[in-house]
Amino acid sequence: MKEARRLERFVQFATVRAREAIADAHLEINAQNCEKTAVVIGSGIGGAMSIVEQNKILETRGARRVSPFMVPMILVDTAPANVAIEFGIKGPNLAVVSAARRAATQLAKRRK
Repeated sequence: MKEARRLERFVQFATVRAREAIADAHLEINAQNCEKTAVVIGSGIGGAMSIVEQNKILETRGARRVSPFMVPMILVDTAPANVAIEFGIKGPNLAVVSAARRAATQLAKRRK
């Protein structure tokens, strides 16, 4: 899939897990609930592999060969954005980045 080459692996994992979670919850996202449905994904770091790969390209082939997709590939909020696009979710969209504390942060946010 051509699009998969533009998505960092953590985004691909997030999208697959979201698909599984939606199926397991028997959640139907439709016109009545798409704006009331949120996507919240936590990660310690975004596209680390893309940073390494694009740095190698910069060093060996020069700045003009660095991918124009590098920034969206490394941002953590690319994962929830991709999930929202994939499933037509139009509600809040949030990426939580707090390294080792991400699980606790997610639980604290959910309790509010």
